Amino acid sequence: MVKFKLKALSRDPLKHGQGGVGKEWTKQERNLKPKYHPFEKAKEYTRALNSMKWEKMFAQPFICAFDDHVDTVQCLAKHPTVLSTVAAADCAGAVRLWDIPSRQAKMVIPHAHKGIATGVTFTPDGAAFLSCSKDQTVKMWRSQATGSGPIKPVAEFLGEHNFDCISYHEQKSNFVTAGQNLEFWDLNRTRPIHTFNWGEETINVCKYNRASPHLVLCCMRDRAICLYDSRAQQAAQKLYLSNRSNGVSWNPMRPMEFAAANEDSNIYLFDSRKLNKTRGVLCGHVDTVLSVDFAPTGRELVSGGFDKCLRVWELTAWDTGKSRDVYAAKRMQRVWTTVWTADNNFILSGSDDCNVRLWKSVANKPLKRMKWKETRALEYGEKLKERFKAFPEIARIAKQRPVPKEVKKKQRLRAVVGESQKRKEKNMERVGQKPKKRNIKKDAVLAVME
Repeated sequence: MVKFKLKALSRDPLKHGQGGVGKEWTKQERNLKPKYHPFEKAKEYTRALNSMKWEKMFAQPFICAFDDHVDTVQCLAKHPTVLSTVAAADCAGAVRLWDIPSRQAKMVIPHAHKGIATGVTFTPDGAAFLSCSKDQTVKMWRSQATGSGPIKPVAEFLGEHNFDCISYHEQKSNFVTAGQNLEFWDLNRTRPIHTFNWGEETINVCKYNRASPHLVLCCMRDRAICLYDSRAQQAAQKLYLSNRSNGVSWNPMRPMEFAAANEDSNIYLFDSRKLNKTRGVLCGHVDTVLSVDFAPTGRELVSGGFDKCLRVWELTAWDTGKSRDVYAAKRMQRVWTTVWTADNNFILSGSDDCNVRLWKSVANKPLKRMKWKETRALEYGEKLKERFKAFPEIARIAKQRPVPKEVKKKQRLRAVVGESQKRKEKNMERVGQKPKKRNIKKDAVLAVME
């Protein structure tokens, strides 16, 4: 057995203190009085400026694309219990379940429908999902494939008209479909249990309210947004806008509020208890808005449309009309559907180029697990940017958002039209005429019916 002696370094604090040989060690406290730090504000301004520059330099929102689809991806649905699973249906009638971490399709149903797949939704427990199509069928599938043979539906429901959208009840085994009529279905019956229609126009979107599942929100092709009460079996309210709405989304934290994506390139915020006026208008898109979805926090939302880009909004931005971020890719075409994941970290989009794209909800947020010091440094930078956001140089950098050339051209054209309208109003006032000024927020609702 080998024996060895270990010597450890040690120092006497009386001989090696901070004050010198023979003096005790004393802790030096930092004096926070401003007179001892005359350059503190200048240093923090420089740090805020550098933090803002780093945010723009490291802003890389795009993560990956799932490109196995052969036609336009028109609808997406997130799994209610598994964060890594999302369902996608395309215009070729195929339905795929994607596993986000592995970036592979864990279930492929190539011929789920004979026509365009227009809607997909999960059951509350996530054990199954339903898809609807233009072939007048609704099919129910298991979320986990069993066996090695072709995947067959668990149940099939036949309708009399084409289906444009589907939404599942949060508490019962019921679902609702939109088409020529608004039809309420039970999984134990082959025919709809209730059928509603207010007018002769087709219903293109329907959404259950998660907090009050008896309320169903619908968008109609006659520019109307209708609120149905399945418990009372009647329509509650109906409002008309200047243009048609293509998508709606309920706020998960404020259950009575919702957002509507409109064809006039705006997003309107409403309170279902007061439909005679809007709570706010988000103006930033330059073409038709097709989809909108709220973040799990209820403070932000994402939208996509014909201008081939995604916009991330804060609900407090309706008075400024500016989105927090703009996401675009060179090959991305019109965005038909958007989904914000339940962990508030990612955004999914489906577009005309047969791709499902995965984006970061915060463009400059790293994907790795950060250390404590890194987290504190980012939080400190955010506080500094908030403190100095009114300074010209920081405000100029914060306004910069890379957008496609087509969007830039349309923005300039809109600015020219806006200046021409203002000049016309001034000329009318000069000659004594009263110009008719339009307030987007106040004049958005044309009529409300009960």
